[in-house]
Amino acid sequence: MVKIKLNSKEIILENKKSLLSILKDLNLIEECSIVLKNGKILSCDEKINEDDEIEILTFGWEKL
Repeated sequence: MVKIKLNSKEIILENKKSLLSILKDLNLIEECSIVLKNGKILSCDEKINEDDEIEILTFGWEKL
């Protein structure tokens, strides 16, 4: 299970998907670069590992 915290909402995922596909599915973005809480920039097509907790602070591109 993967937990993603986004704007104080917690999203729990049951399967591994890339961040880009998750965020597209949620209609949040079209393209993005993601900055994590620790300052690391995460590639949107990276797979998320089990038990990862990801807090998304900013998007490079937000859907308007």
